[in-house]
Amino acid sequence: FRHSVRNAVGSWLIVEDRIEAADAIKVMAGEFPAVLLEAVDLYREGQGRAIVLSPETRAGAWDELERRGVQVPYSADLNRTTALQLGIPEKDIWVLGPPVQTTREELTILKDPLRERGVQQLIVVAIKPHSRRCRLIAREVLEPDIHVAVKPSRHDDFDPSNWIQNRFYFKSVVTE
Repeated sequence: FRHSVRNAVGSWLIVEDRIEAADAIKVMAGEFPAVLLEAVDLYREGQGRAIVLSPETRAGAWDELERRGVQVPYSADLNRTTALQLGIPEKDIWVLGPPVQTTREELTILKDPLRERGVQQLIVVAIKPHSRRCRLIAREVLEPDIHVAVKPSRHDDFDPSNWIQNRFYFKSVVTE
């Protein structure tokens, strides 16, 4: 019984929309490298003409590292550098918006910059357990102006039947 409940919870979190060619592909922050790899694959398949990144806010110990002169790249910087190394042209990597802390902030802040760039169709790429919440929030804050399709990363090894055994995925499922 516990196994079937655990599997049902893990499976319920995963949603995937039918993907059609879009104007841009949004990489959700903080989910490196699985989400970026999916976005690069979709870009190479012709599913989007740009990859959209957002910087994240950092506080606490991160601030202390900066005070000590340590420069640690933000996830958007890491994603951008990796995308360039994977052959994505710099002009097709858009780092948009100020640093964000939540999924809602990340997607809400993008609405105007995406519209200014003519984006009408957006693919949002997330890790599997984050895909349902990403879809709910993206549709709430971006539609009807920007049509959203959510794609969980095929490079994410989340197992809906065994998430409880992995600390990262356990935390992801509990917070979702």
